[in-house]
Amino acid sequence: MASNERGGGKRRLSKKEQEIIWISSQDTLDAIARLSEHDYEEAKHSLLLSLAKYTRDGPHDWDSFFRHIGAAKVVLEDAEINRVLDDSHLCYAQWRLQSKPASHQWKRRLILNLGLNFRPYSIKGAIKQGLSSFRLPCGVVLQLIRRDPTERPKFLSYHHMYDLPGDHMREGGKVVNGENGFLIVQELESVLFYSGVHLQTRKLNSW
Repeated sequence: MASNERGGGKRRLSKKEQEIIWISSQDTLDAIARLSEHDYEEAKHSLLLSLAKYTRDGPHDWDSFFRHIGAAKVVLEDAEINRVLDDSHLCYAQWRLQSKPASHQWKRRLILNLGLNFRPYSIKGAIKQGLSSFRLPCGVVLQLIRRDPTERPKFLSYHHMYDLPGDHMREGGKVVNGENGFLIVQELESVLFYSGVHLQTRKLNSW
């Protein structure tokens, strides 16, 4: 019986917690990574049977299997694990599109499970998600840097500013560099500075 230490005693893990642990185990990830077209033809595959132990809606087909995988990704938030799960899901999606006609509902569900609908389509959307960069249609990667207007500057206004330090500087002069709070944008870089708080949280459907 799966259990977890809590408050000095043992708490029985929920089915969902057991499912997450099973999906993230190395043996399961290895089995998922090895999936091929022949496996998708097998209605009683060992992965499908194993998943049914931790869920209430079994037995499963491969569509429902990858729906559970998509829900697990949200909880795990592990880049390496998610890469394995995404790669496997894409392989299955390609096989399914070739083997049988895909309904509009199935395509929308695939987009949701892969998280594609959460990728921003505009600079505004990227800023709301708190991203640090956004790839423009032309291929240029635009760096997004938030300026905190409440942050106290390192020195007051009305200073002589210089590109380089040297004897030519007047007393009290400042050099435009990173030490003085400036970001030097290189020739081939594209940067957008913005201020304020624009983060927008997205609600995820519960299990």
